[in-house]
Amino acid sequence: LGLTITRRLTEMLGGRIELDSRLGQGSTFRVIFPQVKVLKTPSAELNDPNADSNLAQFAPATILIVDDVASNRFLLQGFFLGTPHRILEAENGLEALAILKHQSVDVILLDLLMPVMDGKTLIERLRQNPATAAIPIVVVTASHVQETEDILQKYCQAQLSKPVTRPALVTVLKPLLHRSSKITSPGTPVLPLALPLMDGTACSP
Repeated sequence: LGLTITRRLTEMLGGRIELDSRLGQGSTFRVIFPQVKVLKTPSAELNDPNADSNLAQFAPATILIVDDVASNRFLLQGFFLGTPHRILEAENGLEALAILKHQSVDVILLDLLMPVMDGKTLIERLRQNPATAAIPIVVVTASHVQETEDILQKYCQAQLSKPVTRPALVTVLKPLLHRSSKITSPGTPVLPLALPLMDGTACSP
């Protein structure tokens, strides 16, 4: 069943799976995406001791995270713990539009593949509305197909590849947020005692 699902997902993304199996030795599965183009995006290595990971260096901002996966939102929100920023969350584009009717935000961290209303549709709606057309959008996705790059170049300010790291997030936000007039240090974020899992349960870190 797992291989069947993997093959279907791979084919939906324009790829294919190849199998090399030898009796008594094992099997090798190769997932190939011939249309994938590597994006040139700002990045920072997590293990780089000189990487800037201080999100508190920015003036207080309101940031909207739009992603249908709770653990993805939890990760991004956790990066901002101990900072002066206000974090809003939406599970899909429709929820994001409802929030933006009543809330002003400085940056949107947006996933592309979501139910109800996906990220591409949300971007188009936001850019068509004069009230939201200028909001900076950072696409946060694991998809690197040509369509993603086209959307990024036409409508968005930056792109983050999953899994996201704190230094990479700082890098893309530097051109989008104002620096704080106060000198602040990143501090040590205090994470919740339980991490949400996909099935709604939780485990201790």
